[in-house]
Amino acid sequence: MKTLSELRELFVSAREIAKEASPERAAEAAGKLEGISTHCKKLYEVSSSYMERAKCRNLYESIDNVIKILLGAGFCNEIVGSFFGLIDSARGVSFSEVSAGRASIKKADIPEMPVTPVAPATPVEPATPVAPALAELRMPPPPTPAANEPEAPVTVAPVAPAPVAEEPVYAPAKEDPEAPRDAASVLNPESFDDFIGQAHIIKALREEIAAAKIQGIKHLDNILLFGNRGLGKSTLMKLIAKELGVRFEFIDCSTFMNDVKSQRLFHEFFVRISKLDEPVVIALDEIHALPTRLQSALLTLLNDRVYSYVTESGTKNVPIRDFTFLGATTDYDAVLPTLKDRCSNLTFFMKDYTRDELSRIFRNKFRAMRLSLETDKIVEQCVNRCRSSIRDVNAIIKGLNTKAVNRNHGVVTMDMVDEYFADRGIDAIGLKDTEKRILEAIANEPRGSISEETLAARVYLDPAVLTSEHEPFLLKIGFISINSKGRSLTQAAEDYMRYGYFQYPDGHTVGAKPAADGEIKITAAPAAPVASEPAKPAEEPVLPPPPAPKTDPNGSDE
Repeated sequence: MKTLSELRELFVSAREIAKEASPERAAEAAGKLEGISTHCKKLYEVSSSYMERAKCRNLYESIDNVIKILLGAGFCNEIVGSFFGLIDSARGVSFSEVSAGRASIKKADIPEMPVTPVAPATPVEPATPVAPALAELRMPPPPTPAANEPEAPVTVAPVAPAPVAEEPVYAPAKEDPEAPRDAASVLNPESFDDFIGQAHIIKALREEIAAAKIQGIKHLDNILLFGNRGLGKSTLMKLIAKELGVRFEFIDCSTFMNDVKSQRLFHEFFVRISKLDEPVVIALDEIHALPTRLQSALLTLLNDRVYSYVTESGTKNVPIRDFTFLGATTDYDAVLPTLKDRCSNLTFFMKDYTRDELSRIFRNKFRAMRLSLETDKIVEQCVNRCRSSIRDVNAIIKGLNTKAVNRNHGVVTMDMVDEYFADRGIDAIGLKDTEKRILEAIANEPRGSISEETLAARVYLDPAVLTSEHEPFLLKIGFISINSKGRSLTQAAEDYMRYGYFQYPDGHTVGAKPAADGEIKITAAPAAPVASEPAKPAEEPVLPPPPAPKTDPNGSDE
């Protein structure tokens, strides 16, 4: 299995060869693509997810078909050119589209290519069939020399590379000696060392894991993580399992309903873990969404390491001896108090990322994607709009990478950034079009406040979507308040809607705050008086002092 950086290096190398368009190097480019295909085939065999298997199969089958076209028709084929992102073709698709599962390259796309057989140099044992290189397909076979006759030297004229459109020259990304060397460790942290932020949690978990290893055990006490969306709860769960060196089992509790089918699937999950009988981390995301009955079913497991559930034939007890329980939630109050008590020793509240942490995350991810930045202001603009969410960070990185790839260079420019956020409808502080409509609907309400149902109807949203997907961010940045009368705007929201001014909790501002009523803005005085201004005349003339009285030498005044 290869790392992400190794796979990226293979594709980038193949793409550079495709830019050169030298027919003699077609087999070399095909070999690099073969490395990616082999990795996907191995990943297909070990993957347990149906969706992941389907994605891997689509990827390696498409790459294999590109290899066949490459070896038969060369770089001039439009499907190959589109695959490497060198041309826009109605017939072809790009590698990014294939890897994302949005498209595929099928056998029907392979053109008919007559192959000229290559005669062997001497009548020896048949050679093992090898995929013919492009030069062998386009050149006639060499004549077989007569017996005892020396072979004449063959002179091969160099083949001029196909003309390539001139591209703007950009400076490559500067190498940072302190930067991570493995791109995979940046995009998908492999250890606590690669995880940026949540230092208070990482420190405590390091101590717990170190103590467990000293004692020779493979589990920790029950853990409960609370935090807003996008703070890395799921990533942190996986890292705990990797640091412990144990199996990782994950379920999303929001998919379980209060019905018989959900209960049966929930029970089967723990029965399967019990049968494996090996150290494991059991991670339950969005545990607050689990029905109360299923939350209660976890209490015996956390107390006695036995999962109990009731069937028609009676109570079933399933022992799970060596496990670490991990619960994650965005709604701490909705978790059963008895369940929170079982996790009281290791309950952690995740913090929002600071601007410095987000800046480091963006720079690391840009570096991992081999992208240089036209200006440092790009990172600042991205930090302002990412809503302090790693999910939004990843979406921004992927979007800007797509624009850089399509423009065929490795530099992110400010024009790309402005275009990306304009296309996505994301403003200067991360507000999306729907959230701006929500603020406008509240502002246009004559009474100053509006109920949840009325607001949802005016912006064409389901009330559940309004409260779960849009209001949390507006509440977080202090733009709306909720009381018995409904939703109303805060002064911060009014300042932003009217003047474009917003101040982040750390003091960083966007826009300029207007002067308050009656407040006079003091500006710096000019360094020198303006020449065109005449000097102001004095109000009263200045008279010289009167002369001193003469004194008589004899001591008397005149």
